[in-house]
Amino acid sequence: MLTGLLIMQAHQKLLISIDLETHSQNPAKCAIGAIGMAAYAWEQGCVAEYIAWIDPKSALQFGEADADTMTWWNAQPQAVRRQITDGKVQIKDALAALAAKI
Repeated sequence: MLTGLLIMQAHQKLLISIDLETHSQNPAKCAIGAIGMAAYAWEQGCVAEYIAWIDPKSALQFGEADADTMTWWNAQPQAVRRQITDGKVQIKDALAALAAKI
């Protein structure tokens, strides 16, 4: 899932892009496995970045996984699969850190 947000901050245009990797295709109930963010200023380029790989137990407290999505993740190369299955960051901490970056 990719979301873009354009904001004005101190007369500077910023584009903030947020990418979520999830354990489900249901946007209303999916557990978040990873959060990525990049903020770009028109004249400066990338001015902030953030990425967090979420602890699956923490993610599943606030969302769900579906079989099709997990089958897809399990078919990925081991290095990619580990990013979604071996995360260490608690979801609340990841969201607080993302908010602080924005």
